[in-house]
Amino acid sequence: MGVNTRNHLCFALFWVKVVLAMFLSLGGLLYLVWRVADLHSRAVHPNASANLLDPINLIDPKTGVASASCAHDPSLGLARLEPDTGGKIMTGYSLDWSYDLPSRIVNKLNGYRPPVFNAFMQLDPLLGRSFNGLAFDNNTLNWFGSECGRTGSILELTLEPLAGIQGLTPAIYESVAVALADINRKYGVPVFLRYGHEMNGNWIAYGMQPLQFIDSFRAMTNAVRAHTNMTAMVWAPNAGLAYPFGGGIIDLNQLPAAEFAALDTSGNGVIDYLDDPYTPYYPGDEYVDWVGISLYYYPLAGCHNCPVPNTYFRDYLTGSGPVASLVAKEVTPAFTLVHNFYAMFSGDLVHKKPLMLPETGSPYVRVWADRPEAVSEAEIKAGWWNQVLTADTIRDYPKLKLMVNYEDNKMQDPLQENVQVLVDWKLTNTTSQLATWLPIINRFKGSMIESSQLKYGCDGSVKVV
Repeated sequence: MGVNTRNHLCFALFWVKVVLAMFLSLGGLLYLVWRVADLHSRAVHPNASANLLDPINLIDPKTGVASASCAHDPSLGLARLEPDTGGKIMTGYSLDWSYDLPSRIVNKLNGYRPPVFNAFMQLDPLLGRSFNGLAFDNNTLNWFGSECGRTGSILELTLEPLAGIQGLTPAIYESVAVALADINRKYGVPVFLRYGHEMNGNWIAYGMQPLQFIDSFRAMTNAVRAHTNMTAMVWAPNAGLAYPFGGGIIDLNQLPAAEFAALDTSGNGVIDYLDDPYTPYYPGDEYVDWVGISLYYYPLAGCHNCPVPNTYFRDYLTGSGPVASLVAKEVTPAFTLVHNFYAMFSGDLVHKKPLMLPETGSPYVRVWADRPEAVSEAEIKAGWWNQVLTADTIRDYPKLKLMVNYEDNKMQDPLQENVQVLVDWKLTNTTSQLATWLPIINRFKGSMIESSQLKYGCDGSVKVV
């Protein structure tokens, strides 16, 4: 081949690459334009959800408040967004929305449609009348709602006042309420609003300040209910076996006297394991629709990728049993009385609130795989879900109606060894995870509710069909 021929061939190949790159870039740009236009179209001209029982008419145009035709009827004995599950349970996923979407989860689960998807957003008073999502802009809530609408699912929104709640104004509460009512109306998507979650923890700015938190939660409830009954208020502390928690950013000795007194439920002058980790933060039955509890399997001290103890879930939920004895300083009847979350808020004759696990799961740490005590990822995750998703759970805890896996991973120090490791809670991210999870779903599917079985009313009712 001559020099000129080679030059002509290289020249031709160069322009083929240039043209191909241009077409690929143009194709990608056109897809992004279509995607943005599609989301905008859904926002401006949304279709009514096939899951709706009634036409959406949340606001009476004459009064500007929730329409009488959408009034919640408490005499039916069900909270807002509480279905009569009939011996079944709902599941959901707390997503990394930069990576996963509800529709993608449905595809990975071979068409099974989870009823709930969680998203986290921040509520920052410095932003005035708006609130922003983690790593997203102020249009994120609309996106969350539209994506849940595609699968007929309920949006669980975890709204975190991470800058504290002192600067929150009535206008900010109102802006949140209006935004949620828009999601309810435009997409026919109900919302579980988990506001100020884990308020009994010392790792967040609004933590361990019960009086201040209760005032804020009540203000949020009042604002939301003036606009919609398709958004349910969820009060969700952290599991309290190890309360008061070590470390953190809250100095108990610097709390105002009234806050300290509210926390010292045992009256012994200190905040310790004898104090009630839940009730001081409870806003009251009239302000709470659902209760929830962040309840994960966390390895016990010094145990790297160890098997899940058989009673872990029950012991953490009820504040008793062998695992509780390993975690708490001392487990006595007095201790269990104020640590049995289910009995205190769902199984009692006073509150009788529907219960969710708005965050749950079982972690695997890959850098611990070679530890002598370590077992496989499949054994750890199946060990958790095979004790949570059981007929015994449904029978013993009939008010437990929803479990949401934390479908994400993050850097943590789970054993408090001053070493940050990547902790993986996901069930659907890899083929090996799905090989563990799909058989569990298939085994228990007869007792699990899908979003396609739910019908939503603007009065906050949810019916299983």
